[in-house]
Amino acid sequence: MIDRPEFCQFQFGSIVSRSPVVIGISTGGAAPILGQAIRRRIEALLPASLSSWAQLAKAVRGQIGDLLKPGAQRRRFWEEFVDRAFASADAPDEVSLMHSAEKIAASPAIAAVTEITIESDDPELLTLKSVRVMQMADAILFDASIAPAVLQLGRREAAKISLTGDRQNDEGLAEQLRAEGKNIVVLKSGDPDWILNQWPTD
Repeated sequence: MIDRPEFCQFQFGSIVSRSPVVIGISTGGAAPILGQAIRRRIEALLPASLSSWAQLAKAVRGQIGDLLKPGAQRRRFWEEFVDRAFASADAPDEVSLMHSAEKIAASPAIAAVTEITIESDDPELLTLKSVRVMQMADAILFDASIAPAVLQLGRREAAKISLTGDRQNDEGLAEQLRAEGKNIVVLKSGDPDWILNQWPTD
């Protein structure tokens, strides 16, 4: 009866476990087979070693909080941590990871301005690199033609600011934000009206 919502008061969801990472999937009884299919696809995407990486993250979180400044430094560390988690079969030892954190702590923080040309309103056509950069941005500047669905892929906490179309004002705003130590992403449709190559980019 579990696939007949009208006769059942509880549901069985599908679970993907890389404990302590656990993902629950439910279709509310509408299509259990769909939930199972989603689980299989997620299982194929997540490496078995993710469990070890998550346990390591828990072990070093307090040390990272003491060593790295809030904001750009910590975000850089954890972004690199995630990249390594999905690229390596085995989690490194804690000493190796803390050595990486010490290098970040000792390096000067350089705010970046990254320009992304958006050629479609379909967010699924964005490259993984573009989405990753948007997820790391402190501020996202965009022109009026950028679709809301594309903007939604940006970091939730990032300030989202519409460009005025005035080159001098827009460049001045980007430079001001960068001077404040903020990582900036500029979303432009078509050919860019102004160039950011003089600034460090990622």
